[in-house]
Amino acid sequence: MADPRKSASMVQIKKLHLPFPVSTMSAWGQLKEQPAFVTVSIEFRDEFASGKDDLSGSIHYGELSKRIRALVPILASGFWPGDLSEAIENVVFEMGSEQVRQARGPVLCNYSKHHAALKDFRLGQISKTSANASTYHPQHPEGQREQNPILNVVSELHFPKASMTGDEIVITRTKKVELNSYGEAVPSIERPIFSIPNMRLMTIIGMNPHERKARQPVVASLTVEYTHVSLEDSDSEGTEVCFKEIDAVFVERVVVKLIEESEYETLELMAKDTIDAVVSWFREREYATPAVCLRLEKPKAIVFAEAAVVELYVPAPVVQPPRVKKSIEDVEFVKIERPVKAPDY
Repeated sequence: MADPRKSASMVQIKKLHLPFPVSTMSAWGQLKEQPAFVTVSIEFRDEFASGKDDLSGSIHYGELSKRIRALVPILASGFWPGDLSEAIENVVFEMGSEQVRQARGPVLCNYSKHHAALKDFRLGQISKTSANASTYHPQHPEGQREQNPILNVVSELHFPKASMTGDEIVITRTKKVELNSYGEAVPSIERPIFSIPNMRLMTIIGMNPHERKARQPVVASLTVEYTHVSLEDSDSEGTEVCFKEIDAVFVERVVVKLIEESEYETLELMAKDTIDAVVSWFREREYATPAVCLRLEKPKAIVFAEAAVVELYVPAPVVQPPRVKKSIEDVEFVKIERPVKAPDY
């Protein structure tokens, strides 16, 4: 739901099926094209227009879904989650700018058409016009701008085949829009989050004598919020190393190994040790320490309850601990050859 402290209203398209694959890590740790769903949440600056049964102050979610699904002929094949999130954000802000233009009349700015903007994006030359949520109008006093109604865009990419033990892997990114001293909109990217919900694992857990004799299910849900500035780095040859795709797959293996090979009596200690292992995985590599949240459910704990649940959240440290610089060969990564030539349109 929309946060009342930040936005007044929200429109969401939930789990839109994409008619094209997205390249990311599979459950087997291999780079493969996979099916994907996208959830797009658009938060607005103001309330929906009261007393009008139209889309004033909102967005046409039917048209938005069509434009998102139409990205396949524009981006062609071989694009990555970050590319897709950025393309979706550009589509949303472009629609917001179109709404302003329709309400206020022609503008002096040279706005690109939807497909032209996406083509420029593919070539790495995307105009900032659609992302800059302000529009100049000749009928207004010089310098006065009309704000794009959109405040935030949250894109969640769902990969149902990327997790071996969980329901899916979800990569979430938020583009926030804040106004500078001139009243112009300045987009900024929040640090991405990945989550692995409902990893179903079998382990020895419990204090009762019968619980020490057989494994029982524990359902683990993990959320990791990146704290390092850049999600992509490159080696000396300029080949990109996409950490965000690999992290979820290998961190899932850390969680699975610790829980399935352990024999804890309490969920509390299991949660603490699991988070410590995840944090250590990041510290042992070139990453800064992330914020980590782990939720553990024990379905067989209470006869007349669905589950006993504990949840532990460890925020990222304000001052990051020193990290040991490792050579690129010591880091578990996947080299990805990105296409250098844009497709024909």
